Amino acid sequence: MKKMRLKQLLIVLFSLLLLGGIIFFFVLKPKPVAVSSDSKKLNLLGNLPSNIMASDNFQFEIAATPQCLLKVNSAWGIKTYDLSNGMALSKDFFSDAGQHFLTVWCNYRKVESKTLTISSLKPHGKIESYVGSKSIPADNGLHWSMFTVLPVDQYNNMVVDNSSIYINILRPNGQRFSKNVNTKDGIGYLKISSKTRKGKTLISTTSGNAYGKEKELLELPNFPRKISIKAESDILYADSRQFLKIITKELFDLYGNRVSDGTLISFKVIDSKGNSSFYRTYAMDGLASVNIQNPDYPGKLTVVAYIDNLIQSQSLILNFKPYVTDFKVNLGPNSEYLTIGPVIGPLRQLVSDGKEATVFFEESKIIKKGIIRDGYAEVEIPKTIFKRGKIVVTMGGLQKRINF
Repeated sequence: MKKMRLKQLLIVLFSLLLLGGIIFFFVLKPKPVAVSSDSKKLNLLGNLPSNIMASDNFQFEIAATPQCLLKVNSAWGIKTYDLSNGMALSKDFFSDAGQHFLTVWCNYRKVESKTLTISSLKPHGKIESYVGSKSIPADNGLHWSMFTVLPVDQYNNMVVDNSSIYINILRPNGQRFSKNVNTKDGIGYLKISSKTRKGKTLISTTSGNAYGKEKELLELPNFPRKISIKAESDILYADSRQFLKIITKELFDLYGNRVSDGTLISFKVIDSKGNSSFYRTYAMDGLASVNIQNPDYPGKLTVVAYIDNLIQSQSLILNFKPYVTDFKVNLGPNSEYLTIGPVIGPLRQLVSDGKEATVFFEESKIIKKGIIRDGYAEVEIPKTIFKRGKIVVTMGGLQKRINF
C-alpha cells in the first residue's frame, strides 16, 4: 500500500510541473518587442563618427530602446549597457584612445555594429624616461646604453607612432647635441655609445610642451693599461717586526683616464725559501699601496702585483740585509739559564724588543725559544740534557755554536 501511495504522489507532482511549464510558455513568457528584420531602421549608432580625436568634451546619447543592450569591446575588456531607459556614453569613454567595437543586441540578436577609432593627442606633461645600463666603460664605443622614453598625451594615452621626440645629450668632454627620434608602439629610444673620457653624460628629452627629467649615464674608466710597483724605502733589513710599503705608480686606462676608486689589486710575495704570501688592496685616487712584512732572515724577496689575473706588474726584487749583526751567548757555572746578548743591530744598537732567538740542544734534540728584552734573552736549559753537549743559537739568520 505504501509503495502504491508513493507512486501516485510522484505522478501528481510530475503532472503539476508539466502544467506549470505549459502555463509559463503560453501565458507568462515575455513577448518580444517588435523589431524589424532590417537592423538599419534602428540606427542607434548611425550618428556616431568612426574616427575621432581623444577628448573629454565629446558626448553621445542613445535613445531608450526596450529589450536592447549595448556591448562595448575595447582593449580594457567588454562592458554591457542596458538601453531600456536610454543612456549617454561618458566623457571619459571618448578620452580612451584605441579601437572600440560597439554592437547593439535586441532579443539576443545583433542588430547593429560600429567600429570607433579614438586617436591619441600630442605628447603632454611629463615624459617618462629611463637609462639602462646606468654605467658603461669609457672604451670608445665598445659598450653602449639605451635611453628610452614613454610619452603620453593629456589623457595618459600612448602617443601615435612617428611622434617626434627630441633627445638632448651633454657628454663628459663638453660635446652637446640633440637627436630626433620617432616613436613606435608607444616608445622612443636612442642607443648611446661610450666615448673615451670618463664622467657623467647628461640626457633630457622634449616634445613640444612636454618635458622629461634629467637622466645620468656614468662613463667609467676601463681596465688599467699597465701596472708598475716600487718599494717606498731602500732600507731593507731582515726584521720581521717591521713592514715595508709597496706602492704602485699612478694607474691609467688606455685613454688616459685615472682608474676608478676601489679597483682591486693583488700582491704576491715570494721569499728566498720559496714561501709565498698574498696581500690585497684597493686603488684610491689612481694609486694603491700595501704593507708587507719583512722576512726574518736575509735574502731576496720577490713582489708581483696583479689586477684580475689579466694585468701583471714587473717582478720587484728586494734584497734584505741581516738585522742581527752580532750577539753573545753566556752560560755560567751551575747555571740553569742560557743568556743571549747583548744582541747588536746594523747601527751598533740593541735590536728591537720582541726579536726571537732559537736555541737547539743537539745532544737531546730539544729546541727552546727566547724573546729579546732590552737587548738580552734568557733560555732555560732542560734538565734532561747531558752535562756536556753542543748548543746552536740562531737569530735573524745569524748562527753561533757553543760547547757546554
